[in-house]
Amino acid sequence: MKILFAIKKFGGIAGGAEKVLSIVSSKLAKRGHEVIILTFDEKNKKPFYYLDETVQLINIDICNKFLSNKYLQFFRRTLALRKKILEVKPDVVVGFMHSIYILLSLSLIGLKINLIASEHIVPQYYKNRKFEYLLINISTFFIKKFTVLSDDIKKNFSFLIRRKMIVLNNPIESKFFLKSPKLKSKYTILSVGRLTEKKDHQTLIKAFSTLIDKYKNWNLLIVGEGHLRPYLENLIKDLNIGKNVFLPGVSSNIYKYYESADIFVIPSRFESFGLVVGEAMSSSLPIIGFKDCPGITKLIINNRTGFLVECRDNRVIPLAQAIKKLMDDEKMRFKFGKLGYERIKTYSSTDNIIVAWENLLFENIN
Repeated sequence: MKILFAIKKFGGIAGGAEKVLSIVSSKLAKRGHEVIILTFDEKNKKPFYYLDETVQLINIDICNKFLSNKYLQFFRRTLALRKKILEVKPDVVVGFMHSIYILLSLSLIGLKINLIASEHIVPQYYKNRKFEYLLINISTFFIKKFTVLSDDIKKNFSFLIRRKMIVLNNPIESKFFLKSPKLKSKYTILSVGRLTEKKDHQTLIKAFSTLIDKYKNWNLLIVGEGHLRPYLENLIKDLNIGKNVFLPGVSSNIYKYYESADIFVIPSRFESFGLVVGEAMSSSLPIIGFKDCPGITKLIINNRTGFLVECRDNRVIPLAQAIKKLMDDEKMRFKFGKLGYERIKTYSSTDNIIVAWENLLFENIN
């Protein structure tokens, strides 16, 4: 089977959807399929994550810097996609995220090639993006199937989208290992994610700042990059906690951080799946997140694999209270970590998910 995956940007991006695409495409290639990834990256852009050497990467650089008019850019990209698809002649096309599958839905009109749209965002994201959401609803008439990450997310989409949705979990390609208690001079709270508003790292930093006077042998490490870096750096400086809070940027070896961490916190306001939560659980870390954050409540079992914090007007205080509980109780940390490790091994089996992807693609070949 010849499979064409498409994503708007892939080169150098350390995001969750990009990681999932690299895993799924590489695994399908290893199963003997011809796999191509099509992007709008510049010609020399390389993926951040590992990609099997048999996966063909095609970057369509159509001089976007000269296209200031967004409608002209939309039209040019749609034509460029259609032209490349006609050259490649895939059996099936998969668009990763709405930024590309809307374009693909128009590009494939009149061609006998089915399109699968892989949605990695929760409906709340579109609350203030009504035009984008309208385009998705219109595109459903040209899309064969949508993949979505959970039933809870699916039920909140409109009927037009929901009627074509199937649930496919994200694969978690992790180095599964169980931690054992050891004497340490320093302990680490870890968070991983882009430095953007929806990840709400400022709440985590403020919560940690209320604890640092008593827990001076604890550090906070936030791994990721984004446009809020200057704001977060200033916040850390204003709170005078720079000796215990670090923003190391992105890393190609994220597992070294999981291995050395003691608690994992995901302060996000919403997530579609929380891939980093699965990775942290596979590293036997106890997890703390917010109860009203979609995408993580299926992974974290409150008081069993971690804490789901009740959201209040002030998010800082309840988050700090949950962190303090785990700081104070080493036995609880290892108990939650072990239970999380056992849960994620069965919940998100990579092999089973790749087989599900393969079956979906075979079912949608014309």
